[in-house]
Amino acid sequence: MDRDVTIDQIRDLVVDAVNAHDAALVEDVEFRPPFPESLVDLFDRWPRVILARADLDGRPVAAVWLPDRRERSARVGHVEFLLDDEGVVVASILGGVHPDVVAREPPGRRIAEWESIIFAGSGEGDWA
Repeated sequence: MDRDVTIDQIRDLVVDAVNAHDAALVEDVEFRPPFPESLVDLFDRWPRVILARADLDGRPVAAVWLPDRRERSARVGHVEFLLDDEGVVVASILGGVHPDVVAREPPGRRIAEWESIIFAGSGEGDWA
């Protein structure tokens, strides 16, 4: 991996890979295992998952959204990225909605607070 790569660029690659359901887009990035395998598992379990570029206290992160069949999306977590001294990317998929994550909602209708997340996506169990 190029030592001049930024966390913003890594985040953008991961967002594009997830949204395209193409783990090959990040095959040139050296991740601390098992993140690439986690992406493939995420695609398999939640085929409708969407990542959005986001910010958490000035750091680039990716917000995780699950749309339901009626095109409403609920934010269910985020992905944080760290580039260690050796140029290896450490990515953590975190569940729950962090109140300080700033992200643009994907197109579609927003899920109302009183509606259940049970209807989101087509996977089973927890999203992560």
